[in-house]
Amino acid sequence: MIRLTFTGDILIEPEQKEAICSHSDGFDTIFRNILSSFSLSNYIIGNLETPLAGEELVYSSHKWSFNTPDCLAESLKKAGFNLLTTANNHCLDRGKIGLLNTLKTLDRYGLEHIGTYAQKSDKEKIFIKDIGGLRFAFLSYTYGTNASLNGEYLGEDRYMVNLFQDQEREIPRKKQYLTRIMNKLHDIFKEKSSYSFHALSYKKQVRKDIQKCRQKNADYIIMCMHSGGQYNNTPDPYTLSLVKWLSKQDIDFIIGNHPHVVHLGKKTGKKRFVAYSLGNLCSYPGSETAHHENDSEVLADYSIILHLNFYEKSDTVEVSFEICKSIVEEDRIARIYSLYDLICKEEDLILRGKLLNDNERIVRKFIDNQEDTITLQKEYNFN
Repeated sequence: MIRLTFTGDILIEPEQKEAICSHSDGFDTIFRNILSSFSLSNYIIGNLETPLAGEELVYSSHKWSFNTPDCLAESLKKAGFNLLTTANNHCLDRGKIGLLNTLKTLDRYGLEHIGTYAQKSDKEKIFIKDIGGLRFAFLSYTYGTNASLNGEYLGEDRYMVNLFQDQEREIPRKKQYLTRIMNKLHDIFKEKSSYSFHALSYKKQVRKDIQKCRQKNADYIIMCMHSGGQYNNTPDPYTLSLVKWLSKQDIDFIIGNHPHVVHLGKKTGKKRFVAYSLGNLCSYPGSETAHHENDSEVLADYSIILHLNFYEKSDTVEVSFEICKSIVEEDRIARIYSLYDLICKEEDLILRGKLLNDNERIVRKFIDNQEDTITLQKEYNFN
């Protein structure tokens, strides 16, 4: 068996960073309790949603702008991560210099990365990994870079970030009106999609990358998609239309991140699968960033560890998953735990019942099934 493992967002809140700085194990302590979930994995992929830009560019202190000490990369390497996707809305939080520093840091710690680039020639290379005799092509794209907040716009250096569409910016009213008309015409005469007219040049680039993957004899193409709103209980219309479009392309797996909560997964063929959102791997429950009114509904302290299992001579790919939970402990550090392990060890019947209920809700949400009986398991097969 060849197993690829994907995790949710790796994002360090200011509260977490402050608590970690006074702990002797550093960031290692966050991941220590989920290492068993990676024991059978041949290759582990995570979404790095924070720059590692260096102390001189100021570490995270604002709830929507991030920069984490470089030693996070070392801890991710120790935990077993192999590939980090870097195309996301926080990749320019410390500007283009911060983006370049992040890539240098990842290189220094031997972590592979895709989605953001130091040179145009780097972007034009397709990342293909030979794992157990199978060739996997990985792509990483984002809906945007928070440009309207950080003021970092790309021009001739647009190659630095893989984008699904234009960066966010305030559009003059006349242009908004014209764009709406053109999008409406596109809806009428082409596919009906909010991933629309103004994104045509970006669609062309995605198709070009997919074509390169096949030309390089990729057995499987995996799109790591950064899109989907914030703490919304279900995928937003833009992401639904984006996934609809991507699913029509020659892509085998679409793995989504960004909403910081778990959304549904869906099999789209014997060897095809979509995960709209795996949630926030490094959640910090109660943080200023994570605070929202519908906590009890979206269960933001839980995330999915997704496994794609490939078997020799099999005409299907087995999809399985585990659930993990972040808990802020007495030392103010949020550590990640296997939900199964937490339930098995919990002696308080009321707390155990709540965890069991949360487990059922997350499983039902991810498999999009409200009818079948859900039994407690460490790892669930996605049927």
